[in-house]
Amino acid sequence: MWYLALHIFTVYGAYGCVMTSSDQKVNAGTDVHLSCNFFQCPGHQDFISLSAEWEFQTITQTKIILYYISNQTVSTLPGVYFHGNVKTGSFDIYLPSVTHENNGTYLCRLRLSGRFFKNHTHLIVQSALTRRNSPGGIHPQARPPWWLALVSVPGFVLLIGSGFLARRACRSIQKGDDSKQNMEEVKTRAATEDMGITFKKRKNGKRH
Repeated sequence: MWYLALHIFTVYGAYGCVMTSSDQKVNAGTDVHLSCNFFQCPGHQDFISLSAEWEFQTITQTKIILYYISNQTVSTLPGVYFHGNVKTGSFDIYLPSVTHENNGTYLCRLRLSGRFFKNHTHLIVQSALTRRNSPGGIHPQARPPWWLALVSVPGFVLLIGSGFLARRACRSIQKGDDSKQNMEEVKTRAATEDMGITFKKRKNGKRH
């Protein structure tokens, strides 16, 4: 029994020494970088016994997409690239322009001196349309609130009414100015005529 317990501890006891990226939710077409750091694992510099692999898991399939062994890194799936440095404890991968086919769980697993260490991360790829329709997303066809329409109608009527009244006031002022000007012209004309009549009378008086 103690041997079994020791074996379980040996295989899974250092589970926390492998650090992977947190779960990610991205839009389709985004470039994704998934990290796997194992520099805290005991014996990680033993490159002779070190082997590592990335495993891709979905509901329907499980397959190795990239592995490292005998100082060589091999990708088994197009569009998956090694992006790390094993000598520094980094076994990252790079996924350019992800699609919905990249949805799933990515498991990073190491084998060091007969012991296994692993950790995983979940990747969710969604379309831009799904993101806009999600809560808090952008709704391009959203209508303005009903109260805005009620406020805008009286405001428009008030604006039109103010313009009409201002126009009438300007016309009234202009008419008043015209009337005043006409009165001045009449007075001036009458004064001129009176002066003419007076001049004629004086002239006729001198002749007699």
